[in-house]
This record gives sequence, structure tokens and C-alpha cells, in this order.
Amino acid sequence: MTGSTDTSIWTQYSKGVRTYCGHALPEGMKKNQALPSNIVTPTTKEKTHDRPITAKEIVAEGWLTPEQWTLPQRSA
Repeated sequence: MTGSTDTSIWTQYSKGVRTYCGHALPEGMKKNQALPSNIVTPTTKEKTHDRPITAKEIVAEGWLTPEQWTLPQRSA
């Protein structure tokens, strides 16, 4: 868990955020500590800054359909 921008997981966690991009985060994490498991932390491009977004928001706001969000990722 790291980062220095306003939208980074560490910056948000250090401010007390324990749910980031729809993922519950455990208490007591330290900067640069590995998360218990890999998570996807998408952001959107906004007019003034990126915005963290959850999977539910991605679908609700029409960025992707539910089917697109759940498609298995293919290697390039």
C-alpha cells in the first residue's frame, strides 16, 4: 500500500479511509505494506482530478456494462 497523490490508496488510508474503490481495508496497515490480496483500484478522469471509483459505480455510471466488468482479462 503506497502512493502520494490525493487519490492514492495510502493517502486515503492515512486519512482514515477504510473502504477504497469498494474494497474493505484492514486496520493497522503501514505505508508500503503488501495488501492481504491483490485488488483493482480504478479511477476516472475528471475535469480537475482523478476520482477513485467502485465496480458498482463503474456500471451505474455507464463506463462499462456488467458483462464487460466481469469478463476475464486476457494476456496481451
